[in-house]
Amino acid sequence: MAGSADHVATGLWVGPEGSFARSAYGINYPYLFPNGKDISDKIPSTAWPNSPFVTLNGSPYPSHSAGPIEQFSDNITHVQGQHTLKFGYYFEKSGENDDDQIVIGSTPGGTNNQAGQFSFSDSTPGGTGLAFANAAVGKFATYAEVGARSFTPYRNHDNEIWGQDSWKVTSKLRLDIGLRWSLTSPYSSLWGNIAYFDPSVYNPASAVSINPATGNLSGTPTLQQIYNGMVIPGMGWPGAAGNRPAAEVAGIYNFLFTGGKNTYTQEHYADFSPRVGLAYAFTSKSVFRGGFGRFYDHTGVSDGLFPGGNSPIQQQASVANGNVDNPGGTSATLFPLYILSYAKYNPTPYSLQWNGTYQREVGFGTVVSVGYVGHRGVNLPYEQNINQLPVGTCPQGACPGGVSPNSLVPFKGYSTILQNTNLGGSMYHSAQFQVTHRFSKGLGFNAAYTYGKSDDNGTSYQTFQPNAYDNSFMWGPSTFDRREVWQITSVYALPFFRDGNRFLKSTIGGWTVSGIYVYQSGTPFAIGTTTDYAGVNSTGVTQYWVQNAPIVYSDQYSQGSNAATDSNYYFQPKTSSGAAVFSPPANGTFNTQRVRDIYYGPGSWNFNSAIYKDFRLKEKVKFQLRWEQYDTLNHPNWNGPNTSPTSSAFGKITGKSGNRDMQIAGRITF
Repeated sequence: MAGSADHVATGLWVGPEGSFARSAYGINYPYLFPNGKDISDKIPSTAWPNSPFVTLNGSPYPSHSAGPIEQFSDNITHVQGQHTLKFGYYFEKSGENDDDQIVIGSTPGGTNNQAGQFSFSDSTPGGTGLAFANAAVGKFATYAEVGARSFTPYRNHDNEIWGQDSWKVTSKLRLDIGLRWSLTSPYSSLWGNIAYFDPSVYNPASAVSINPATGNLSGTPTLQQIYNGMVIPGMGWPGAAGNRPAAEVAGIYNFLFTGGKNTYTQEHYADFSPRVGLAYAFTSKSVFRGGFGRFYDHTGVSDGLFPGGNSPIQQQASVANGNVDNPGGTSATLFPLYILSYAKYNPTPYSLQWNGTYQREVGFGTVVSVGYVGHRGVNLPYEQNINQLPVGTCPQGACPGGVSPNSLVPFKGYSTILQNTNLGGSMYHSAQFQVTHRFSKGLGFNAAYTYGKSDDNGTSYQTFQPNAYDNSFMWGPSTFDRREVWQITSVYALPFFRDGNRFLKSTIGGWTVSGIYVYQSGTPFAIGTTTDYAGVNSTGVTQYWVQNAPIVYSDQYSQGSNAATDSNYYFQPKTSSGAAVFSPPANGTFNTQRVRDIYYGPGSWNFNSAIYKDFRLKEKVKFQLRWEQYDTLNHPNWNGPNTSPTSSAFGKITGKSGNRDMQIAGRITF
């Protein structure tokens, strides 16, 4: 039985000189949400779209989160003949007490600053025509503010039962066979203050009316219309809530409760994990080991999608076209909601892992091994906008009739609905070679080489799928993929003056040198821009360009300040005939070529070394003097190439890294 809790707190020092104190600058506008501020005397944030002026950032802090974990396990072992049987049970109750989950994109000009954020625009009605001048006269385009932080005590539990038989079949063969059953509950909130978007309960007949020119809600919609499709899991507010969530205090959102369990996503009862392993000794000096297993993931609270930060759980508001002296003096605008959610029927992520290794001792204290390792990821999480426009609706932002894209989305009343979906996959294969010489006669070393490849359709759980309706073209090398990796380590005790003259032995004798050499081939990259050629109303999402000809690597380094004019390319952006190797996809389409991360940057290598000696001061007291060098050979490694096809430095490498660092250290052991 065990328990633990990690606490993460990020403070903000306002300071007597007023570095973050708004009163020090004469800022005193009234808040939209005057109660529940962590720091009431705090500067706001500002935004100047397409402006060279520095923005003001009041930051999202202070904030705090804690992760309590309670564990219980019990194991039983029984030996019968050549069988060693083991059975066990494991229980874990874990969670996160989180008040750092503000949904930044929840409103236009959305902010994570409780003191608010002003956005200024050149096109503000009644303004000066310049964003900076509008700020000078106090005319903002949008103002967003967050109320009291939504504190959500997330909880879930994990139950596992397992059994294993370790069977010594013969003196040369051993088999291990096991089975594990896992039941992981979806996360819930002790206070019931989490909200999701459920497409199955969205009613198009009750959809809000959207102003086609602005994309904002029009008329006087009811709460049922505004939150059409939103649900709060459970029968109602639990007693533990204690009138602490703002949504409970308001008393007007109870219609969102589902009337069932207090969890939203599906629970899975058939998560069985078989495991098998074997070891066979051909001789006393050679052995083969292999294994296969399925391993289910214990999914935690995502640090990117917080249902406790969604409206109406988290208080938030935005105002358009007002005066900075009194943002609340302008009627609040009903903007479409920005929601973070999860797919209701998400399967549990798991991996299939298999390996086989042959190992042989070849004499002189040296062991050689050759192996293969495979890994397949199944039901891996990624993110998609389920409120995406159909492909071709608004190419490069040009919607039919000039209307707002918010008036054309499938779920009216919402802008983006960012959903976590467990439908990703990955595959890894590698051949691995290793030679190990145990330290003897003053020398020890280990050399390892891996040749492998990792592919997936979303390396991170926060990988965003550019097309929510089709991700087939996303399959490609993982962002961390490196085809080749060499690692060599060595330790050599210098033989000089280890014996003989006592003075020479104690001063220049007995030194040891060590080194680590690492070579890694380059990581992959893609060619694209964030221009919305497909017309799906995406912002900041890379859309891949079409490859028209094979890419040719020149492996040259550009000369820094002359990057725009020199002819030193890492890869050639044009063919020998002058045609562009890459071109943007046609308007209204995605490039469906599998070109995600299929190109590779330059490799890198590094050598670190050290020389050290132990001086015995007393029988039980030892002093070690070390001289360590990092990047001993002062070897530079190239940065990645410029992958923006609209840049004058496209295809060029203009930066490098790597400098020798040295340090002398002393350590006393007693």
